Amino acid sequence: MKTSLITVYILLGLQIILFGQESAIKFRELENLEDLKQEAAREDKNIFVYLHYKGCPHCVRMDKNVLNTTEVGEYYNNLFVSLSLDIHTDSLGVYFSSEYLPGGYPAYLYFDSNGNLKHKYQGYRTPKEFIQIAETAFNESNNFNYYHQKVSEGDLSSENLRKYFSFGYVPEKDSLINIYLANCSQDQLFSSETWLLLKENTTHYKSPFFNYILTHEDEFRRSVGAKEVDDFLISRWVFMVNQWSAWWANDVQRNKMKKKLRETKHPLCERVIHQVDMEVWIERASWRKDSKSKLKNFIKEAHEYHTYGYDDWKNYYKAAWIILANSEKVDKTEIDFGYTLAKTSVDLHKDFENLYIYAHYCKQMGHAHDAIASMNECLQYEKPKTNPKYIEKANKKIEEWKNAL
Repeated sequence: MKTSLITVYILLGLQIILFGQESAIKFRELENLEDLKQEAAREDKNIFVYLHYKGCPHCVRMDKNVLNTTEVGEYYNNLFVSLSLDIHTDSLGVYFSSEYLPGGYPAYLYFDSNGNLKHKYQGYRTPKEFIQIAETAFNESNNFNYYHQKVSEGDLSSENLRKYFSFGYVPEKDSLINIYLANCSQDQLFSSETWLLLKENTTHYKSPFFNYILTHEDEFRRSVGAKEVDDFLISRWVFMVNQWSAWWANDVQRNKMKKKLRETKHPLCERVIHQVDMEVWIERASWRKDSKSKLKNFIKEAHEYHTYGYDDWKNYYKAAWIILANSEKVDKTEIDFGYTLAKTSVDLHKDFENLYIYAHYCKQMGHAHDAIASMNECLQYEKPKTNPKYIEKANKKIEEWKNAL
């Protein structure tokens, strides 16, 4: 009897292991491109290459939350011969990374069985999105290869270039944008289409297109609106001044960049500097868990910042969260102020993070029904970057608060 039970347990264990293997993407062990293409041709499948490296946080998330799921495993195993390659330690990984320049990791390359690139993408994606990327890869009128061919044939419209650049790193991107600008009519030059092309592909204040927008900001303000241009300039300048941590030693560098920004004499300078100072206060306050006096100083700074009335939903909800996290150390007036910050943030812009915090404030203020509604609403704004831990917490809070009614 004992032997039979042991046998049953072993068989059950093997079934569980085998099921786990089948529920994930089945990555092959292949040494070269010819073997890869031959295996794909023999099985009448396309090719999928997953590129990653040790220490990549989003690669770890993909491995843990996406690549081993049943829905992804079944879809990819049915259609692809798949490889998982480290871009530093695997020779094929080095080759694919240097040859196809994905621009970020984790990266996904899709080929037909003959080894022709059809599509590429990068970054953490949910299981549903990851399957949608694979579907797009072989949509012959919407994948990377399709737009690459259109550009090669001379179609440099704003819409086509934006789509082409959206799939991954394009080494000649700046050159293509310059050709587009050189061929624009006067009406097109400052149109909303041109604005979107420049905005989406000007990620840094040192970009030549940042200076182009700055030089022609009046024209763009007329075509796309003042707020759109302000938000763009503020976001790039904030990074220019505050691209370092909030550690005190970096105040010297921040002050140097504040001086450089003020030298432009742009009307947005002080707005940018106030936002940077608030970001630093928020980050430092998150370290000060044991100091009531420093917390009071932080709240005072938050009050002053709020009086400026800036359209800055991110800093408002972050400041509100710090107050709520320290609710045992503050009085009701300060909790009320935190609620005001949270509501101001949500009124300006709705996102998972600020709705999540606003829901907690509603519960703290005794508005249980509003808390449940806000927490339900926050789940509608879930994104690939949203931490699964907070999604789980949001669902648990909804059930807990419903049960407490």
